[in-house]
Amino acid sequence: MKLGKTHLVASLAMVGVSIAYNVWVFTRPTRGTSAPQSSQAALVETPTGPTVTGEPGVVAIDPTTLAPPPDVGLDRAPEWPRNPFVSTRLRRPDIVIAGPAPEADAEPEVVVASILHSAERRLAVVNGRIVRAGDRVGSHTILEIQPRAIVVESPRGGRRTLELRIPQTRRESK
Repeated sequence: MKLGKTHLVASLAMVGVSIAYNVWVFTRPTRGTSAPQSSQAALVETPTGPTVTGEPGVVAIDPTTLAPPPDVGLDRAPEWPRNPFVSTRLRRPDIVIAGPAPEADAEPEVVVASILHSAERRLAVVNGRIVRAGDRVGSHTILEIQPRAIVVESPRGGRRTLELRIPQTRRESK
């Protein structure tokens, strides 16, 4: 897509409008706020909850009707109903959960996603990891990295050559 003069003019106009709006918002005085005459007036005239448009939002609170704060003794440790650091899900040794026996984990398939092959360096991306010759992927050992494949050795001593897998791309119909 070729950008023309109209694109430049439109983008500069939008930048100018956004700058002007931000200057206007951040430099105008705030509406409806005036410094309270005393700190007691600020405590009495604070809203206590959400308000609905059209309803008065300020409710007068009489400080003498508030409940006193709970007594806190600084000369003794606090009393808690339970220890907050102890798990409530304690495991009991007499309970045994029976389930299917875990199967032996099958070795995941070795997938070669990418190869970097040059005179100075030979690297491959195998199972999401960057490896070089001599590295291990699971129980397999990377023996050699070729331009389009790698040679791996299994724990039983067998050697395999794994070709680079090129991801399948979906062709879009036109």
